[in-house]
Amino acid sequence: DNVAASATAEDGSEIKSPIDRVRDYEKLPPPTSNTELTNHRLEALSAKLSEGQG
Repeated sequence: DNVAASATAEDGSEIKSPIDRVRDYEKLPPPTSNTELTNHRLEALSAKLSEGQG
């Protein structure tokens, strides 16, 4: 049972870990330009790194 997945903030909104954000981000259609693609990768990577430090 994944406790983190069902965690909610005090206001009732769902708490998303960085890796959840990455998963949500990866559901979006693939970026079209190289710049968007680079930003996409950097954003995903930084989210993974920040989770690793937490």
